[in-house]
Amino acid sequence: MEFIVPAGCSPGMTVQVQSPSGGLMAVQIPENAKPGDKLQIPVPVEAVAVVAAHPTMTATPEMAGATQAPTAPSSPIEQASFEELLRTGFVRKTYGILLVQLIVTFGLMMIIKAFFSDFIRTHIWVYYVAMAVSFASMIAIFCCQDTARTFPRNYLCLACLTLAQGVMLGVVSLMYKQESIFFAVAMTMIVVAGLTVYAAKTKTDFTAQGGYICAAALVFICLLIFVPIFYNGGIVRLLLGAVGCLIFSLFIVYDTQLIIGSPDAKKPHKYSFSVDDYAFAAANLYLDVINLFYMILMVSGDRE
Repeated sequence: MEFIVPAGCSPGMTVQVQSPSGGLMAVQIPENAKPGDKLQIPVPVEAVAVVAAHPTMTATPEMAGATQAPTAPSSPIEQASFEELLRTGFVRKTYGILLVQLIVTFGLMMIIKAFFSDFIRTHIWVYYVAMAVSFASMIAIFCCQDTARTFPRNYLCLACLTLAQGVMLGVVSLMYKQESIFFAVAMTMIVVAGLTVYAAKTKTDFTAQGGYICAAALVFICLLIFVPIFYNGGIVRLLLGAVGCLIFSLFIVYDTQLIIGSPDAKKPHKYSFSVDDYAFAAANLYLDVINLFYMILMVSGDRE
């Protein structure tokens, strides 16, 4: 910035000059300068206002005509409010995705049962293709963190998982009567709603019990595979279905608490999903609900 030394100014004197941003700058006249000389003054990155008579006075962005950029919350209260806002948005997004997944899955199941039963019975390979797509989608979501967090790859994987599970449910539904299907869907929705309310209100931290729930699920899978080989009666199916309902109900409570967090801000849960893991969280809860539906159908379904 160019500055002309005004008349009456002596070397060493400090004068005030208006900066390009509209603020005031303190300029000291050089020792060899005379009135009328042109001086080149470097303009600072941040325009500051300094009063010559009070050189220690600190300028503010408002004094310099600058605009202050928004800053991150500094106080604990502001930080807590900011995190609560992020968590609320994460919960809404996750449950919105889950709702769409369930509508598409059960809708596709009903369409297959109503219009494609003959085709599926003569083309059973459709079930195995859907199973392969489902496993591939789960691997992409659960084993590849970048994929689960990157748009639109995460939505593409969720779409493939949803459609594949819808086809698989449609094939399974062909073995049961229409009334049993409607009853199982209604019971699943009622149980999920009740477990969600419980998980949101209870002070018990189920996120710290994930290891025990996974161990119980592993034992159940072994029983589900090997027990029917030796015992294949209705009572065995009923008992396995009841145990499965209990285990997947625990998973729903566990994943729900990982999503929504603790109802008491002073006592947070031990673990929780990151707000960037909405696809991962939705896929977890979605599979919990689908598996619970399978178990309820196993217990109460009337086979054709």
